[in-house]
Amino acid sequence: MKAAPVLAGIVVLASLGALALPVQQTDRSVSAAPATLSAPDSRVAAAVSATPSVPATTAAPAEPATPAKASAPPAPAAKAAPSTPPAPAAPAAKPPASFEQMKGLLGEWEGKYEGKVGHVSFKLVSGGTAIMETMDPSEGEDMVTLYYPDGDRLMLTHYCASNNQPRMRTDAASSDPTKLVFNYVDATNLEASREGVMTGLTVTFVDADHFTQTWTWMDKVGGTPTAATFQYARKK
Repeated sequence: MKAAPVLAGIVVLASLGALALPVQQTDRSVSAAPATLSAPDSRVAAAVSATPSVPATTAAPAEPATPAKASAPPAPAAKAAPSTPPAPAAPAAKPPASFEQMKGLLGEWEGKYEGKVGHVSFKLVSGGTAIMETMDPSEGEDMVTLYYPDGDRLMLTHYCASNNQPRMRTDAASSDPTKLVFNYVDATNLEASREGVMTGLTVTFVDADHFTQTWTWMDKVGGTPTAATFQYARKK
C-alpha cells in the first residue's frame, strides 16, 4: 500500500522546514521554538491520523480436522458348512434260506458208504459268509467243498482229489424243502484231471442229526453218470 511512503515523505519535509527557519535572537527563538516545532508536529500527527491503518492479515481459519472414520467392524467369521452325514450303509443282502439250511450241518459227522466209514465236518469261514466242508474218507484223500450264497441261490466249489474244481448251483426254487439239488455249472483244470469230474450233488436233510449226500460222478463232462450216496450221523 502507499500510506507508508507518504508518511515517510511528510516526516522528511517537516524536518527540512525546521532546519530552514532563520535563527532569531536567543531569547525570542527559545520562546518561539515550541510554536515553530508544533506546526510540523501537528501536520505529522494529522497525516498519521489520516493514514489508514493497515489491517493485520488475518490468518485463514484452520479447517477442522476430518474426523477419522470409524473402522468397519470385522466381518463375522464364516460359519463352517454343516457336514453331510454319511449315507447309511446299505443293509447286507439276506442270504437265501438254503444257506441257513446248510448252517444246520455245522459240526462233526460220521458217514458210511458201502460199509466204509468216513468223517465230514462243517464250519463257518470268511466272516460267516461261507461254509467249508472237509471230507475225510477212511480210504482216499481229504477233499474240501465251499458253500456260499449267489443271490437267491446257493453255490458250491468242490476241490476234488481228481485235480479239478467243479462248480455247482441250486435251482432258484425247490419243491422239496428237505433237499438241496446242486447242478453242474463249470469246472477248472479239467484238462489236467487225473480222472473224471463231479457233476451233481443232492443233500437230503433227514432230521437234526442225520443227512445224506449223493454225489454224481462222470468220467468226463457229458459222459455216463455214476451216483454214490453217503449217510451221515452227527458225532456226539
